Amino acid sequence: MKHALKLTFLQGTKLCLLFSDGVNKIYDVMVLAKKYPQIKALKNRKLFTSGILLGTSGIYWNDDLDLDVESVYEFGETGDTSMDDLSYVLGFHIKEFRKKAKITQVDLAKKVNMDQGDLSRIEKGLANPSLLTISRILKGLDANIDIKIR
Repeated sequence: MKHALKLTFLQGTKLCLLFSDGVNKIYDVMVLAKKYPQIKALKNRKLFTSGILLGTSGIYWNDDLDLDVESVYEFGETGDTSMDDLSYVLGFHIKEFRKKAKITQVDLAKKVNMDQGDLSRIEKGLANPSLLTISRILKGLDANIDIKIR
């Protein structure tokens, strides 16, 4: 299952979602207006940009307005992926591997001889680690990762 990692609001009623496989999908929510008339309320820019990514599986505006991210992945238009986006994807996977291994950030940081704050920034997609650093972290987790770079 693909997880949504990052939500960006574009012009009009278009949004962009970054998924855990590194793919960006652009989606205009107005395509749903015929089937779900309440979606028209999202023409209000303030309401539209108030949406939040709920976990990794939905976008939530209010009790009447939400969107399943699977629809965005399936029907959205593929957009460009930036280096910043790849940092989010990498961080997400490292965090998932760490959780699966049931190891804390502090313990993993000690194991791979790095600062816990640096590891935290990597997991949040806020850092641009070197390939050597990524390799050390993955070895510390006994994990492999495949990321497509276009």
